[in-house]
Amino acid sequence: GAGAAARRKRLAERHVRVKSADGHHLVVGAHDKLVFDADAAADAANAQFTLVALGIGVYALRTRGADAVRYVLADAKHTVSLSEPVADASAAPPADARLNIVRSERQKHAHALADAHGGFLVADSKHHVISKPAKRPPNKAWHHVVMVRD
Repeated sequence: GAGAAARRKRLAERHVRVKSADGHHLVVGAHDKLVFDADAAADAANAQFTLVALGIGVYALRTRGADAVRYVLADAKHTVSLSEPVADASAAPPADARLNIVRSERQKHAHALADAHGGFLVADSKHHVISKPAKRPPNKAWHHVVMVRD
């Protein structure tokens, strides 16, 4: 019934924060750049994302906008950016929004975010989010994808 559909939708869309190994939160910073910010409050709106399940192990990460949402994109040149605003959150996300979430075998709560082009989302020296091509997740690719209680 309707309850089951709502429950499935809730399971398919989780509100999350992404915290790097050194405790910085992924946020949408100035000029819509994705950065890992040491000072961002975990409950700040720009630190909260929605993890959308697209298939088994495949997700998209989108901002939690009230009127329009944007997706985290990683393109073939390993540039990480935000999509144009999407008014209809139920529309299929762009192809470059597809991420695989790799769970660490060693660390219980660590996850790596792998993009569709063989890269992993990491912070560069300026804490900007970039995609680093690698066969296995580099050390800096391990983050904590933490559920947000609504």
